[in-house]
Amino acid sequence: MNEIELYVHSPKGGEPTMIKIGAGASVEDLLKKIHEAGLTEGPSEELHIFPEEEGEPCKREHTIEQCGLKHRDHVHCHKCHRVRVEVKL
Repeated sequence: MNEIELYVHSPKGGEPTMIKIGAGASVEDLLKKIHEAGLTEGPSEELHIFPEEEGEPCKREHTIEQCGLKHRDHVHCHKCHRVRVEVKL
């Protein structure tokens, strides 16, 4: 299985943390790794993964590849079910 690196932005703030995971692993597996790394509080069942620039979370049963995530992509992990991003210039 190909291993990829994902930069995870978490509620704890600061710089993103790199997590290594197999591209064929599920989003559920990624959430467990993020939780084990201490990047979030509370149970992993309450967390969601959002690819950068996306407002809807990845489905937990999908693989990393099915979500379109690639090596060194950035993802956001938090309890929100939907995200709205706004950039002001």
